[in-house]
Amino acid sequence: METISLIPHYIFHPHISLNQNKPKKGQSFFRYDMDEVIQQCNELNEILLSLNSVNRELYCWFTCDHHITQRQVSVIEGHLEKVLENKLREGWEIHVILIPLASRLSLESYLAQIERLFIPLRKKYPTESFGQIVGQRNGLISQALLLKGLRQFPNRYVSLYWDSQQLTHINNETTVSPKTWPSLFKEFIHDYDYYGALELLTDMKSHSTEYQVIEALLRTQLTRMNFAFDEAAQYLKNAMTLVNTHESLVETEGIFSRLLSEETKQKELERIVELFRQIEVYIQTDDVPSFLVRFYRAREAVLFYLLQFGKTDADNDLHFAKKSSIYQLFEQLEELYDSWEIDGYYGAYFFLKSKNVAGILEARNKSFIGHSRMSINQKDLWYAFAGTTNTTIAKAKRRFQMDVDLLLRDLGVQVDDNFYSINQFLLQMVDRMRTEGDYVEKG
Repeated sequence: METISLIPHYIFHPHISLNQNKPKKGQSFFRYDMDEVIQQCNELNEILLSLNSVNRELYCWFTCDHHITQRQVSVIEGHLEKVLENKLREGWEIHVILIPLASRLSLESYLAQIERLFIPLRKKYPTESFGQIVGQRNGLISQALLLKGLRQFPNRYVSLYWDSQQLTHINNETTVSPKTWPSLFKEFIHDYDYYGALELLTDMKSHSTEYQVIEALLRTQLTRMNFAFDEAAQYLKNAMTLVNTHESLVETEGIFSRLLSEETKQKELERIVELFRQIEVYIQTDDVPSFLVRFYRAREAVLFYLLQFGKTDADNDLHFAKKSSIYQLFEQLEELYDSWEIDGYYGAYFFLKSKNVAGILEARNKSFIGHSRMSINQKDLWYAFAGTTNTTIAKAKRRFQMDVDLLLRDLGVQVDDNFYSINQFLLQMVDRMRTEGDYVEKG
């Protein structure tokens, strides 16, 4: 049997939806047809046996309700990966990707979602070939996956047809066409590269409302990520005077209101949440230096928050001596916990002093952004956090996000999807600009 180099993609039929009623104890917040998943796994096992690929990675695609949050998507993907690992042949690394479905099903909506999901794959696999296992029941999603696959991976996207006995390969030869302005702009947005998107925007000739809103929001996000919240709030205000009230903009306005609050506890807590919003962005884009810089500051911010607002006696002014190291800060916290001058927030405290967190920050200390000139090895960093090499980077990241969720829950807050929501709104504005013909590229 001929050995090939190919990463297969397989579409599962069951749709992932949220439970309409509040889940009871022991129930999940989502549901799907497990029997059909098992049935498809049986078929997929036969296909994988026939494939004989030297690559041992498999991508499994599911559709899901569009209102499922990004954090819920991460939880569901982790659950499905465990299910498939138990049902599929050993030796394969399973990756699950959820495609959110809009309320109105259309090829265009599938294309938009798959384009966003393919961008990180194109970065991760710059030369590898992909094989889409074409099914008879996949309809629009199969078409959209093929169309975007040919676009994103020209001359290395293969169609695989299974007839219950034999697997047929069809090599798709495609011509690489130059990227349009909207497609380039969208890539910058999907990558959270607001500076690149703004530079690209300045090449346009437009005085439309959409153009002005896009520019204001890009400047909002840029100044925000530099922690200039006063300036960011003003840019957001400019955008909101130009468009009807939108959920993502109202949410962001509320965030800035808390970030700039005169109430110290509210402001400090929101700044911790904002750090973790930005940390999540850098995890998604694999910007490890920016991730480490912010995570170091986030840990420090949470510890000082515990010192300031974890007091058992609100009228007791604790003396905080200036500390030369994070370890001395932990020592002071231990003394205050031991004397009951601080109580509560145990989950946050023990997570931040855990060996897992120490493993991540040790990578920072040994790198060029810490006390050395060494580079940062992403695998070593995430393996250090997971405490084992018997995992994947994706799983280690998912565990980190879950631990952060628990930390913030202990503080009484949650990470939201604000950056993702702003991005979606920006993409809507770009599409509206395209539809109305309000832009002309500079020659």
